Amino acid sequence: MSHKYEQMMSPQGMPSGTSGNTKYIVTVVALLLLCVASFYSGMKFQDSKADQTAETGNADTELPALGGPVGSQGGMGGGLGAGFNNGQQPIVGEVTEVSSSSISVQDSRANTTKSYEITSSNEVQNDGTAVSVSDIKAGDTVLIITDTSDSSVASRIMLNPSFAPPQR
Repeated sequence: MSHKYEQMMSPQGMPSGTSGNTKYIVTVVALLLLCVASFYSGMKFQDSKADQTAETGNADTELPALGGPVGSQGGMGGGLGAGFNNGQQPIVGEVTEVSSSSISVQDSRANTTKSYEITSSNEVQNDGTAVSVSDIKAGDTVLIITDTSDSSVASRIMLNPSFAPPQR
């Protein structure tokens, strides 16, 4: 063999300039594999959560019309109030008082108590099942959707709401 050829080869029999490139290529491949594994794990986790939602039947208790898919307005719909029909604002809180004509709720976001009128046309649900106002007790957690024309009138009451992601 020629002397120049021996100088170009490293002790392992590889050209002298390739050991750094090999480390770089191995690092890039390892990072790509890590990214693929992370993505796959995330997809499996999301699928398992969707399966749990389907098993519990929480798809019927989804919030109404958040203005598109989750995250279309930043995060979870840009906040609960964004995207509701005609400016409706949902109120989530603990029931302090309830009667056949009104409900008072301690708003968990504003930390204030507000009363809402209950009418005969109210839709009241517990875990997707229609119930009556008499099923609501002080201490229960509710989500109230106000009337489009009067924010002091509850149009929809969800007893013990669950905030499951939408089904695909």
